[in-house]
Amino acid sequence: TRQHIISQLLCRGEWAMACFVAMHIEDASLRDASTRAIVLQWADLRVVDDEQVRVARDALHVPVAWFHEATALACAHDHDTLAQAEHLSHCAPALRRHISRLIVTDLFPRVDLREHGTMLRRLIEASASAAGEAAVGAAASPWSRACETLRAFLDLCDADDAASDNRGALSDRAEHLLERLQSLRLWTPNAPLLDLAAHKRGRARLQEMGERVRNIMFCVPASTPTPTHFTPAVGITDDA
Repeated sequence: TRQHIISQLLCRGEWAMACFVAMHIEDASLRDASTRAIVLQWADLRVVDDEQVRVARDALHVPVAWFHEATALACAHDHDTLAQAEHLSHCAPALRRHISRLIVTDLFPRVDLREHGTMLRRLIEASASAAGEAAVGAAASPWSRACETLRAFLDLCDADDAASDNRGALSDRAEHLLERLQSLRLWTPNAPLLDLAAHKRGRARLQEMGERVRNIMFCVPASTPTPTHFTPAVGITDDA
């Protein structure tokens, strides 16, 4: 049977040929499920010049999104969150929606926002586009709302770095954004799905963002240290 042949090929590590056999299964749903399962178990785009990836992708025309999904799983196993999010951005909408959680719980507290601002915007956009394809009327997740706030912060910093003459409008944007930052509750002690280290990093990053936003709001140059009495307690609650 085909399943027996597939098993024999996988035992020999010939997973691309196993995909070829699986793609000849008559039942369409079983054909796709079998091929995808093989790719998820064996493929990894991080392997340079993998001949089997080339054959399965270019000759057999296995969906590219499946290769990115497989690589995202491998990256998650290796705790490489940045690469995981990058590969998820090329996957189906149901998987792209997970990017916002990765940004909030790991990337946002850890990466340099100036250095990786472009990358974060791209990942936020991929996650947002997936959320936009969800059922109409579905409520935005806390992760998605936090990502939108982060994107607004990055946009505000870019506008401030451009030394816009319209400082009044910039100050108004900063005041509105500060209210959004203060409403975030993802890094309170009872926040779900966060370990202690991520919780501490998230709170520290919110403090940094709050300082920058207040400086913009009060038209303080970015290079000027924030006075102690202006240092905000963004995201900090009494139960902290």
